[in-house]
Amino acid sequence: MRGNARLPGMLLKLLMGLLALLCLAASADAQIVNTLRGLSDTEAGWSGNIEGAVAIADGNTNYFEYEVTGATQHMSEKTRWRLIGRYMRRSASDVTIAESRLSHLRHNYQISTLFATVLLAQAQHDPFRRVETRILLGAGGRADLLRTENWNGAVGATYLYEDEELTDDQGFTTDSRLSFFLTLYSSSTETVHLDITSFYQPRINDFSDARAYTEATARVDIIGDLYLIVTYALLHDSKPPSGVMRTDQTLRSGLGFSF
Repeated sequence: MRGNARLPGMLLKLLMGLLALLCLAASADAQIVNTLRGLSDTEAGWSGNIEGAVAIADGNTNYFEYEVTGATQHMSEKTRWRLIGRYMRRSASDVTIAESRLSHLRHNYQISTLFATVLLAQAQHDPFRRVETRILLGAGGRADLLRTENWNGAVGATYLYEDEELTDDQGFTTDSRLSFFLTLYSSSTETVHLDITSFYQPRINDFSDARAYTEATARVDIIGDLYLIVTYALLHDSKPPSGVMRTDQTLRSGLGFSF
């Protein structure tokens, strides 16, 4: 249910329960996560979605993997709160190989039709990239530079305070980064929605230590609030942890339900 109408009590409790479970521990399968899009920019009140994907391999490679993402937001005339949780588990022969988790809280205040503030807090646990715990706190702004009937676009910059502990390492390391982003999204037809978002995050005291991430998503409405989502993501880390490759590519598909 959308707009100013209240979500059904049971549905809201189920979503918040899912997000609470996801947020108990901190992560995700990439160091940079696109948390800018996926929910309405125009509808006041509560809205949200739940997305899921499954991968199965048998034969020389044998594993089962599933991922669940839940998001909810509340919008008023000037403010927007957004909460996102993600959980991914991979197992082989019923034995868990790895789990990754993410929790993200974001707040925007609309200063004018063009500019808005950005405040965020994020926690991650990502064994695929040797990240035991990663905590982010950020503050900055965004500018909505493009608003047409079919296309919308925004740019932004955020200061990030980062605390990170790697697997098998002792103690946290603290860094400060800048995060620049560009997002472009559209509804090319009544049923197909396109979204391209890029991030660039250099370390403030060493710009040669930088992370870049680009994500392209196509969402196809199936029936009612049920939709198919296909995402291609490319992540590059110029100075990754030891034993981790610099570049990751991911192609992901699944189903989602919005309300």
